[in-house]
Amino acid sequence: MQSRDAEGSKEGTKEAALNKALSQFNDEARAQLLRLLRAPGFSGHIRAAEVAALAASEHKTVEGLMVDLLPLARTYSRPPISNYLVGAIARGASGNLYLGANIEIPGHSLGFSVHGEQFALSNAYMHSEPGIAAIAVTAAPCGHCRQFMTEMAPNGDIQILIAGQSPILVCNSTRLSRADLNRHSNYRYFRKPAVPHSYCPIPGKFLKHQNDASMLYDNLINDYR
Repeated sequence: MQSRDAEGSKEGTKEAALNKALSQFNDEARAQLLRLLRAPGFSGHIRAAEVAALAASEHKTVEGLMVDLLPLARTYSRPPISNYLVGAIARGASGNLYLGANIEIPGHSLGFSVHGEQFALSNAYMHSEPGIAAIAVTAAPCGHCRQFMTEMAPNGDIQILIAGQSPILVCNSTRLSRADLNRHSNYRYFRKPAVPHSYCPIPGKFLKHQNDASMLYDNLINDYR
């Protein structure tokens, strides 16, 4: 009986957190999101057609929708060590959105944690997403996550969205032209860490699944000999 009561309390807490995360959406968008979240086999991604419908219902851009979905992503956070909740939403080249959150492992150091950005990008990768265009996150990515993004898609520029802040463009070029600066005048810029470009010649795409590690190692050795 106590076990059943505990389960009921746990489910009630989850439902309350979900309702709070979706409270800023209108009735139509909230109903659509709940349908998606409660569908059998939901795996943390929203297809491009659903994304477009949600954005239209909310009268927002996809970027604005991504930021609004961060509280939802954060409900998946499990940080028993730091108690610091992080949510992330990645937008793939396909237009699909992928949820992510930080996961900490009890009994281990924070170095073993999965960061929210890693979660979202890995979610996209595991769904065979060809590349990543943007990521929304509840706080600016740390250096570890910027390096992770670079190694997942080394030749693509990634837009970073943070609520209440101007967008950040993580770009791999070492020098931006005047035309680039004019085109993205509302952006702040992070330079990507230096990595060899020879192993991923197509901008914006993830590394191929096959032989990633050996290919990366071989090219790192060749570039620095």
